[in-house]
Amino acid sequence: MSSLSATPYPTKTSPFSSQLLTPAQTHASLGTQPNIKKAVDDAKRLLANVAANTNRQTPQDAAVTQIQWLQLRVNGLEAERANLAYKLSVANGHLTSAHKQLNMFHTQCNALAKEAGVRRQQHVEGLHPPTTFFDPETMQCRVVSVPNASLQPFKNRMFDYAKQLAKSDRPSAVAFASRPPAFLPICIKQIAQHGYWFVPVDPPNPEETFELLVESSTDCWMYIGRYQSFPLAEAYSMTLAEWSILDEETKNHLCLRMLRKELPSVDGISPYAPALLSLRAKLDMAEYVAPCSGLRCVGYNTQFEAAISAALGDSTPFTKEAGSVQATDSAKR
Repeated sequence: MSSLSATPYPTKTSPFSSQLLTPAQTHASLGTQPNIKKAVDDAKRLLANVAANTNRQTPQDAAVTQIQWLQLRVNGLEAERANLAYKLSVANGHLTSAHKQLNMFHTQCNALAKEAGVRRQQHVEGLHPPTTFFDPETMQCRVVSVPNASLQPFKNRMFDYAKQLAKSDRPSAVAFASRPPAFLPICIKQIAQHGYWFVPVDPPNPEETFELLVESSTDCWMYIGRYQSFPLAEAYSMTLAEWSILDEETKNHLCLRMLRKELPSVDGISPYAPALLSLRAKLDMAEYVAPCSGLRCVGYNTQFEAAISAALGDSTPFTKEAGSVQATDSAKR
C-alpha cells in the first residue's frame, strides 16, 4: 500500500488581493490626492468674487436691471387689467339685462294696475248712476294751502263747522284723505263723482254720510263732495301689481299704521321689527291684500266748501285739473 505524499491543496489567488494596500501604502496615497478642503475654500472664494463683481456693476447696468424689472411688472399689471376689463364687461352685460327685465316688470305692473283700476271704477260706477251735483262751468271749488304745521288746527275748524251744520240736520262727519305716503291712493275722477279708496285712516262708519276733503297736491286741500263709503268684494281689493308700483315709504307707512291699529299700546316701532317685517312680507307675497271701499257721492255742500276757504283766508280758484284725484297719480309721488 503506497503512502500518499503530503501534497498541499492548490491555492486560489483573489482578484482583489492585488488592490489591498497596507497602512503605509494608504498613507502615501493620500499624500498624492487633491485636498478636498482646499477645493471647497476655492469655490467659496470664487462665489465671493462673483458677488463682488455683481455689486460693482455700473449705474447703467443697474438702470437696465431696474427697467427690466419694471417691464415685467407692467406686463403683469396689463394682464391683470385686461382680465378685470373682461369681468367688468360681463358684469355690465348682466346689469343691462337686469335693467331691461326690471323696466319690463315695471311696465307690465303699471299696465296691470291701470287695468285693475279701470275694472274697479267701472264696477263702482255700475252700482250707482252718474251724479250732477257739481258743474265745473258754473260752480266754484277753491284749493286752500295748509302747511303741515297748521293741518291739525285746520281739521279742528272743519270738525267744528260740521257740528254747527249738524244742528240743521246736516252730516257732522268729516274725512281727510292725505297724499301718499300718509294715505294710500284714492281715485275719484272728478269732483262729486263716484270712486274708491284703500284702507282709509280713521274711516267713517259704513253708510255714514261725511264731507270729504283730499290733499290734491302737497299741502293743498280741496273739498270734493259728500260721500258714503261701502265695502267692495275681495275681488276688487288692491292687486299685487298696484301694490308693487307704490313707493317704499308708502308701503312701510301702511304696515306701521296697520300694526299700531292691532297693537295700540306699542309706539315707536322700528321698521325692522319682526312683526312689521312679517306683515310687509305677507303684503309683498299677496298673502294679505289691502281692502278697497267704494265711495258713493250723495251731494255737494257749497256752504261747507265756502267755510274751508274762510277758515284760512288763503285759497286759489279751482281748475279742472285740480278736480281729478287719480290713484295712479298719487302712487307716483
